[in-house]
Amino acid sequence: MTEIKIEFDWMSGRHCVNKAKKMLWESLDGIKGLSVDTGHAGISLDETSVRRKDIEAALITTGDKIKTTG
Repeated sequence: MTEIKIEFDWMSGRHCVNKAKKMLWESLDGIKGLSVDTGHAGISLDETSVRRKDIEAALITTGDKIKTTG
């Protein structure tokens, strides 16, 4: 299990947070834990099922940009 944090420029309210949560849970296998708030997400993942770049790509497809990753 790996823990990652991703920060965003775009999340400005609950709607954005809920959109990101729903999209991550529904579109990617391997997400084991998820905490999304305005401006950032903390994600626990099984790297044998999903990679960090898959998560970032999924978030970008929502039309939003990742500010930093760490």
